[in-house]
Amino acid sequence: HLSQSHSCFPLGDWEDGRNGVLLRQDVDLDLLQARNFANIQAEEGLRSTFFVLLTSDCYNALSRESRAILRSLVRDGFEIGLHFDPTVDDDRKRYLKEAEQLSLVAGEEIRSISLHNPTSRGEFPLFPDFLNAYDPRIFHPDRYLSDSCQSWKHDPWQFVKKSGECIIQLLFHPCHYSLDGRGYRDAFKSYLDRHLDLVDSSFRPYNANFRQQVFPHLKDSYLRLCETFPLDPSKAAHPE
Repeated sequence: HLSQSHSCFPLGDWEDGRNGVLLRQDVDLDLLQARNFANIQAEEGLRSTFFVLLTSDCYNALSRESRAILRSLVRDGFEIGLHFDPTVDDDRKRYLKEAEQLSLVAGEEIRSISLHNPTSRGEFPLFPDFLNAYDPRIFHPDRYLSDSCQSWKHDPWQFVKKSGECIIQLLFHPCHYSLDGRGYRDAFKSYLDRHLDLVDSSFRPYNANFRQQVFPHLKDSYLRLCETFPLDPSKAAHPE
């Protein structure tokens, strides 16, 4: 729908006064899911910004696999931006170091920054010499829509109609979606499956204690947990 009916572009392409849809993704959990999300956009000829954390507890943006994913996104015309978490420490200039490091990994100069979980603190600092997703010129409750917790506050189909009159932001989190469209639970199960395999491949061939003492029980416990997941989350004993 965006590719057929709206002007849609990454934050790095925005200029003051330009109307349209700033399409962005905050990568909070997994870069592979972000790559899968980009594949769908690429098929439709869309370009957008993927904001990447360098301080995530869930993925390592500096790993070999992550480097390959980030560079593939750049090759396909997507923008890589810095997803910055100011709560990590008190260094107010740390964003400069992170932007430089992410530029080296992605193979492209970082021009855009998005804050990580800013609404939980109510603080929206600006960053000189960078485009900022929370710049007052483009960030306003009436012109910003996010799928946070996979819940839209407004109808996205109606929301994007505004893009002919002003600049709006549409924010997705790739971790909320699965390749087969089965929903929230399957998206997170896919993440856990991959990381269990990652732990296995990293330790089992080289670590006899892990191979003999840990992995058999870890795998069994995980499989039992998966069996308890209801096919329909609404049928869970505790849906929350």
